[in-house]
Amino acid sequence: MSILITFIKLIAFFDLLVIAVYFGSDILSTVWSKFRKKPTREEPFNFSPDSVTVPLSIDSIRQLYSGDAADFVEEKLLPDAT
Repeated sequence: MSILITFIKLIAFFDLLVIAVYFGSDILSTVWSKFRKKPTREEPFNFSPDSVTVPLSIDSIRQLYSGDAADFVEEKLLPDAT
């Protein structure tokens, strides 16, 4: 009978050890993520009319410029190409 009680105590000890390691690593990773420096995100879309870094589709060119799309490309986007 003492072997059975020892075996149950051994299983309980290892179960508690596994639970302690699991929750300890969870707490440490949460604390570590709070102190870690987060990379800055750039805004992927810039909707200002002065921006030429965002590629424009033909529909957005028509909305920005009331004239012909080819004239807009020549005048605004590629002024030094001529």
